[in-house]
Amino acid sequence: MLARPINIVCHAMLLSVLVLWYHDFKAVQKTKTHAVNIIHKGISLTQPVNTVLVEVKDAKNHALSYYMDVESVTCGDSQCRVDRVRMYWDDLGRFNRIELPHGVHLEKAQGLQFSTADYLKLEMILKDENSGLKDFYKHELVSTVGGEGVDALSGATVFIEKSAYVEGAVWTCYTLWHWAHNDINDIIRIITGDDYSNLALEQLLEQEGYQKFAIEQLSRRHVYNEGLLNAIIEVNQVRPELLRTSLAYLETLPKQDFDTAIKRFYQGLPECNHLEFFKSMIQSEQVYPADFFSVVKIKVSDLSFQEIHLLLEVFRSKIEIDSVAMEQLVQLLHQNDFLKAREVYYFLKTQDLTENQGKVLLAFYEANKTRL
Repeated sequence: MLARPINIVCHAMLLSVLVLWYHDFKAVQKTKTHAVNIIHKGISLTQPVNTVLVEVKDAKNHALSYYMDVESVTCGDSQCRVDRVRMYWDDLGRFNRIELPHGVHLEKAQGLQFSTADYLKLEMILKDENSGLKDFYKHELVSTVGGEGVDALSGATVFIEKSAYVEGAVWTCYTLWHWAHNDINDIIRIITGDDYSNLALEQLLEQEGYQKFAIEQLSRRHVYNEGLLNAIIEVNQVRPELLRTSLAYLETLPKQDFDTAIKRFYQGLPECNHLEFFKSMIQSEQVYPADFFSVVKIKVSDLSFQEIHLLLEVFRSKIEIDSVAMEQLVQLLHQNDFLKAREVYYFLKTQDLTENQGKVLLAFYEANKTRL
C-alpha cells in the first residue's frame, strides 16, 4: 500500500534534482559575441556578410557551442518567404542543428509548409559536409520557367541528386547549407582554440574526436617539442587519417627541426600510410633532407607498384637518389613483378649507373624488349 506514495516522492525528488541541475547548468553558461565576416556562396563570392556569432561557454571558459541568426533563404526568383532562423555549431565548428522561432514554419513551393519528413531530410542535408549543393552557384539555381514555383530547378540543377534537397525547397536547402558550411567552420575552430593553453591542446591529442583540432591549433601556434612529436607519431599509428594534418603541422617547423622530425615521423608510420606520405612529399613546398631515405632505411622491394611509382617521382622532383636506394632499384629488375620492374627500368635509363648496374639494365632490356 505504500508503494505508490514512495514512488511519487521519489519522482518528485528526482524532478527537483533535475530542475536544480538545469538551473545550475544555465547559471554557469556564459555567452560572448564575435563580429565575423563570412563569404556566403548564395549571396556573393566577393563581398563578405557582416554578422554576429554567439559563443556559449562553460564554467572553465571553454566553448560549448555557437549559434548565429540568419535568413532562411536567399531567394533567386523573388517569390520566397524569408524567415530568421538560428543555426548551431559545436565547439569544433561542425554544424549541429537549426531552430525556428515559435510559430515559424519553413515553406516549400506553392506556400506548402515543411512536413516532419521534410525537416528530418533537411537536417540530414545540412549535416552532410560534401552535399551536392556544395559546388553549385546561385545563378545555376534560378529558373526562367518557374516549373517548381518558389524553388524551381533550372536545367543545370537537374544534376543535383534528389537526396541533396527537399523537393520544392532547393533555395532554402542551398541557402541554409551554405550558412552551415563556409568560413564560419574555421573561424569557430580558431575561437575555440584560443581558449586553450599549449599544454591543454597537447592533452587533447589523447581525447577522441579532438586530435585533428589539437594538431591544427598547435600548428597555428608553431609549437614544437620532443614530447609533442612523440604524441603525434603515436596518434597517427591508430588514426592514419590524420596523416595530412600531421604533415601540415611538421612543415611549419624551422628547417632544422623539420629535418629531424620528418625522419622520425616516417619511421613511426603504419605501412598503410606510405602511399599518402609519398604523395605529400611530392606536393610539399618543404625541402626534404638529402639523407632522408638513407636514415629511414626504406626497403624498396616491400613497396607496392603504386608506392614505387610515387617514390620514383620523389627521386625525380624532391630528393636526389642515393647509392643504397639506386642499388635496391636495380635489384628489382631481377624480380618476377614485371610492372614494377618496367617502371624502375624507365627511371634507371635516366640515371648515372655503375658499370655493373648498366649491364643489369641492358640484360633486362634484351630479355623484355618486346614488352617495353
